[in-house]
Amino acid sequence: MSTTTKTGSRAIDVRFGTATLEVKLEDGRELIAPLTRYPRLRDGPPAARLNWRFTEGGTGLRWPDLDVDISVAELE
Repeated sequence: MSTTTKTGSRAIDVRFGTATLEVKLEDGRELIAPLTRYPRLRDGPPAARLNWRFTEGGTGLRWPDLDVDISVAELE
């Protein structure tokens, strides 16, 4: 799966709300997606949710313990 965005938006932080994935971008925007879109993240243990990393220079996110990859473009 390619994680390159058309706009080149890059993530700088990731947080979880009660039922949301919240991604802060370097341009100051914050993208919020319901966890219902990502059942593995929603149902995964808290420790696995916290084990994430940037991919493709920040244009993608990876949770290796949950085998989840999300591109910033997918959230925009």
